Amino acid sequence: MILLCSMGISQEDYQQFTKIDGLPSNECYDVYQDRTGILWIATDRGLVSFDGSNFSVFGRDEGLPNDVVLEIYPQEDGTIWCSTISNELFYFIPGENKFYTYKYNQLLKSNHIGFPQNLIVNANQEIKYRPNAGSPLCTIDKNGHQHCHEEFFTTSDNYHIFLTHDDQGYPFLRSARKNANFDGRTLNFESLSSVRISQIDSYILTASKKRVNLINPNQRIIYQSEVKGDEYIINSGAEGDEFWVSSKGEGLRIFSKTGTLLKTYNFNKNITNYLKDNHGGVWLTTQASGLLYIANFQVHLLSGTKASIIQDVSLNEQKNLVFGNNVNGFFELDKNYQLSKTTFDINLPKSQFYHFNNSFFTNQNRFEVHSDKYGTKHHLILGYSDNRNAPPILQLLTNIVDKNGHYLLEHNPYNYFRISDAEFLGKKIVVAKLDSLYLFDEEGTLTKSINSGERITDVDIDGNKILCATKGSGLLVYDDQLRKIAQIKKEDGLKSNYINEIYLDGNIVWLGTRQGVARIMNLYSKPKVEVIGRSSGLKSNEVLDLEIIGHQLYLGTVDGLYYLDTRLWDEIINSKPKIIFRKGELLANGKSVKSLLNLPFGKNSLEVQYELISFQQREGVSFRYKLVGLDNSWNETSDRKIVFTSLPPGNYELLVQPMFDGIPRDETLHYPISVLQPFYATWWFITLVVLGIITATWAFVRYRVIARNRELIREILRFLMKRLKPKTKSFVVRSEGKSIRINSVDVLFAESNGNYLHIHTTKGKIIIREKISNFKELVPDKLEYIRVRRSVVVRKDKITGKNSEFVYVDKTEIKIGNTYRDNIGDLVL
Repeated sequence: MILLCSMGISQEDYQQFTKIDGLPSNECYDVYQDRTGILWIATDRGLVSFDGSNFSVFGRDEGLPNDVVLEIYPQEDGTIWCSTISNELFYFIPGENKFYTYKYNQLLKSNHIGFPQNLIVNANQEIKYRPNAGSPLCTIDKNGHQHCHEEFFTTSDNYHIFLTHDDQGYPFLRSARKNANFDGRTLNFESLSSVRISQIDSYILTASKKRVNLINPNQRIIYQSEVKGDEYIINSGAEGDEFWVSSKGEGLRIFSKTGTLLKTYNFNKNITNYLKDNHGGVWLTTQASGLLYIANFQVHLLSGTKASIIQDVSLNEQKNLVFGNNVNGFFELDKNYQLSKTTFDINLPKSQFYHFNNSFFTNQNRFEVHSDKYGTKHHLILGYSDNRNAPPILQLLTNIVDKNGHYLLEHNPYNYFRISDAEFLGKKIVVAKLDSLYLFDEEGTLTKSINSGERITDVDIDGNKILCATKGSGLLVYDDQLRKIAQIKKEDGLKSNYINEIYLDGNIVWLGTRQGVARIMNLYSKPKVEVIGRSSGLKSNEVLDLEIIGHQLYLGTVDGLYYLDTRLWDEIINSKPKIIFRKGELLANGKSVKSLLNLPFGKNSLEVQYELISFQQREGVSFRYKLVGLDNSWNETSDRKIVFTSLPPGNYELLVQPMFDGIPRDETLHYPISVLQPFYATWWFITLVVLGIITATWAFVRYRVIARNRELIREILRFLMKRLKPKTKSFVVRSEGKSIRINSVDVLFAESNGNYLHIHTTKGKIIIREKISNFKELVPDKLEYIRVRRSVVVRKDKITGKNSEFVYVDKTEIKIGNTYRDNIGDLVL
């Protein structure tokens, strides 16, 4: 075994964002999260916002004075100020994406005392800052008058340099000549050209290129460090109640305000700034490697295994973890979390570690098998038994052998089937082949078999019970007579019925599945199934193998080796990715509106936008929605907007929920919506129409026309309604999960077919789930339609001919029902 330096364990796995992901540059200087949850990144090619899904870049074209943005300074009033390489400042208000330049930028550009640092702005836009050259205190008042407490100085050889504060407690450096009386504490800097000052309460951190000083409220240096050789300090600052210092070669170090080293991040990258977001995640900007993100998960990736397939996880004789990947062999992780590698280095489509004699098997190894019947043969080893409490079984292609190389299935009539697993059940042998389970006695004679219905991938023995992992039926449990006594599948809490591995830990059953790792408690009584997957920190949900050492659970996946503390299982299960889910812009007929209430008829083409900020989980995010009042079923979408092309008049409520890996969250957005009726559907218009109809009817009755020509009255009324109503007569139906607007004048006829209604139009056929008896309630011009048989309604003006047996619509011949012949006979074409 040799040491593999490049694959040391780290308690942190990071996600990297670069130009490929949408950043304008990999040169990043500062990062800040505003009060709305949006992340802002200062780069050498503009200011960038990030909502967890999309990067937006702002530069000169959007109003910035310079594309090279150096630092971000949030102010108490909510505005965010930024400095640029040209010594100019600009500011913006989160949510507006509109940028304003500082009115005295020309004064700052003419300065020769360095870039503004630690900027503070009051309500009158009077600014206070420390220039990076020497860090004295400088102010610019509302009238543009600048004042600095010290003249610019380049060296401390002839001066005492000491820390002081202004009336508001703002710290800065001052100087006094060495021949003057001076009783303050002197600070030593190799140069004053790049001194930074950070403050937490009354503790102060000063950092130059080579030296760091941490000063307590009594002006005493309680921590001091110096960078040696060619290394140098890149940046320093305060975050929350912590100080941090980044240096070339030493990474980022985080200290408490009393000088205790809390954490170190060292990814062999030059870190320029540090931020802990409001969900506990860590963001690091770098000089040439873009933006790094470390999620706040309890499930961790073993550093150096990312993007490799971990096929086998096991223990060696020293009880150390051993795992094999698909790239370069096997690795051992000792109790001090030191990672070492085997001497061979080869691509391995399949690999396993055999715990019984610390052997490594691959699909390129051949094992010498001794048998009285078959002699000495070389066979391809496919696997081994998992049960450490029973003698080991090696699995060949069509047979199994014991530790001495003897065949165990001498009388195997099914040797043309490939073996997927084998285990001892007392003196019996359980063998899984394809979708069948076989039971052999100690002589190797088949005694019983059963078909599971799905291919079996793994078999484990729990006392006298046989546990089988399958490729579609979840977990199957049989007794020693191959009678099924239990089954665990998706309906019971699993996220997938495809199981790769079973691991028994006392009365707990662990499963490696295609959708995370599952823990089953009380399997044989009232099973409790819980699953941890991508939403808890796994980058890949497919778990290939499991192993437990103490309280540490190791998961071999198709994207690296992950680990978690089983004592934190309940905490992990109950935690969810932190998100910000809020309403976005509302559009009606393409124009922005503040509310979707009391929308006029005709202004009913709607677009509802919403925002989801999720840094912990970016993949597997979708949404579901339903419009209560029109369709009470949930619809799924991956878009961050919902569009209704033509919403019918009425009162509705739109509900929207985010989903992670298909699982809905509790967070719900509520949008009340109301579309007003058209004028011809209002009560006063309907009243006028009804009065008109009554008057016309009374006139016809008086002159006895109704007795002679009832159909003429209907036609007159129909003609009257055509005049009263607008030309556009459309209605909305739901077909195949979407809303479709149909112009009534395009309808030829409607025909029922079981629970469905086929609407034939001049543009084609539309199928909806509706009864024929409700069809006239859908259309706005009911008088235009006539029923010709129990299952068919025809539009009158589309009838091209009729006789006593049939009506003709377009080129279609429709038979008239006996009950409806009188109606058709009176119809005037």
